Amino acid sequence: MRNAAIVLALLILVVGGFAPPVAADVGADAAAGVDTPRAQSVQTTQFAQTVQVEQNESIQTEIVIDVHTDGNATWEVTTRHTLQSDEDVRAFNQLVEELRRGEANSSLDEGMFRNYANLAAESTGREMEILDVDYTGTVTDENSTGLLTMSFTWTNFAEPTDDDGLRVGDAFTTPDGGTWFPWLADGQQLTIETPENYEVQNSFSGIQDGSVVATGPMDLREQPIYVVYDSTALPTPPRESFLTPELLAGIGAMLLLVVAGVWYLRQQEETVPQSDAGMTQQPADGDADGAADAESEGDDIDLSLLSDEERVEYHLKQRGGRMRQADIVKETEWSDAKVSQLLSAMADEERVNKLRIGRENLISLPDYGHESDDGE
Repeated sequence: MRNAAIVLALLILVVGGFAPPVAADVGADAAAGVDTPRAQSVQTTQFAQTVQVEQNESIQTEIVIDVHTDGNATWEVTTRHTLQSDEDVRAFNQLVEELRRGEANSSLDEGMFRNYANLAAESTGREMEILDVDYTGTVTDENSTGLLTMSFTWTNFAEPTDDDGLRVGDAFTTPDGGTWFPWLADGQQLTIETPENYEVQNSFSGIQDGSVVATGPMDLREQPIYVVYDSTALPTPPRESFLTPELLAGIGAMLLLVVAGVWYLRQQEETVPQSDAGMTQQPADGDADGAADAESEGDDIDLSLLSDEERVEYHLKQRGGRMRQADIVKETEWSDAKVSQLLSAMADEERVNKLRIGRENLISLPDYGHESDDGE
């Protein structure tokens, strides 16, 4: 009986601060004459109040959300439990094993978060899934503390913005305009980690070490969760150089030799006469149509002779007039940053058109639509 009581207590304490799924039995509410959004709100409040009464001050809950650049997010929900005896340790380990087997009668399980993801998907219009669910339990501090962690991946958790940024927030909403995460209880902490090559532009709470951190008690109905990221890469912190003056001098000498060798080879190439058949017509400066005409006539194009803009236009015409921005990066082997900056400049000059589709850009030549009307 004591083991059962301890497991039940742990199950109650694990869910401190979370509201239950608000997707209640609508048919039952309608039959009882109860307005569904109001009934959901009452259930949320009653559940949270019950959990706060049962919660022990020795338990701390930490929620860490690691946002990825593709919009997915890895969640880790860790609860700390005080263990006072060997029997408590056995009960804690039993709880972890039952969670792994899907046999524990706990609200903190993959079923609960799949319910939340379904509500968020309906609210946002984005498809969402809960994947790779795992439970780990660790007993520390000479068997006096148990750490229970639930981890999983939430797909399409963050939404892309028009300026290539990301925004976190709408995945916490429900179709009735509320939230399934109404507050952080006392002793709970929420950390939303910043994706690589992004920085926080605006958020609902303070920033610590580049991540947004909120500590309970906090009413998240009055202060909803949101974080806006822009894609400006954070500067790389300077690192102490291991290069000695002697090594730098040797590297400099080698570079000079390489530069001299390249210059000599170029001079030799310029002195070798070329036949008319082996020469490629070079388009005039800024004339992107010259490269395209040569390609359409079947002549070989030396890409090294083209400007960056002409090279992009060449690849676009090779693909029928339009390409994804990611494919341009792959074809040119340039960096994402260079391609993005180059395409923005070309779009300003009306040399290409950019169309945002989902989380990627579709690049097309200005006359692509007219050329494809007959074929589509």
